[in-house]
Amino acid sequence: MPAVFRAVLPKARDFLSFWERVGRPRYAVREDPGHVTFLQQHEWVFSDGRDAMMREVLSWDSQGLCFVWCDPTDAERAEWGNELEGAWDVPGLPDFLADAFANLPAREAAPSQKALREALFDTVLRVTECYGFFELDMTDARDYLKDWALDDDKLDRPEVYRAQRYFGVIERVHAEGGARPPRYLVFVGSRLGHVLRSQLEAVGLDVDCLVGMTCVVNGLNEIVLIGSQPIPAVVPTPSS
Repeated sequence: MPAVFRAVLPKARDFLSFWERVGRPRYAVREDPGHVTFLQQHEWVFSDGRDAMMREVLSWDSQGLCFVWCDPTDAERAEWGNELEGAWDVPGLPDFLADAFANLPAREAAPSQKALREALFDTVLRVTECYGFFELDMTDARDYLKDWALDDDKLDRPEVYRAQRYFGVIERVHAEGGARPPRYLVFVGSRLGHVLRSQLEAVGLDVDCLVGMTCVVNGLNEIVLIGSQPIPAVVPTPSS
């Protein structure tokens, strides 16, 4: 089995340094922010093999996980009919991964545990947004790492980016799912800015009336001016 490496790497430079140090494994995976179930926040797992990588992420071997064929129960047949087919399951995996079992071959095809496992991992990593994972094929990860390094630089030198100004007209606004408190994304041509409802309320602006208004966005993608109204900066809090 290919070697597997894991490390908590919050910044792009940490990622690159570790990747170089362990010999440039081909694949890397982490969980999406806010969906940390198997790994720590900012933790990555690396390997030259996707199967080995995901077995480490899911603690497949240490938990002794395996596929079990489950025939329909009498209650399920009574509700759905006698034509209801059985399905594979892996006791010990969380329910949110259950949909990834839908396209596995039937028991009659008699695939090996290895073939079933690789088919499951392929599904999870092909539709990562459904299952909370983010995978990098390191043979073609330049754009992602470049963007990540730029984001790190913005956080390290915020005042430099706050001094930048970009002008445009607000095209549309929507709530960002899962943000606490709600954050509103403002599309200004090809650029994107964000503002909190509390910032708008502080200057008497209604989020439903922003479309079509002129806008200024800084290099951190913060809205700093809408029409003639300066928008107050967000005051950081310990919980934010």
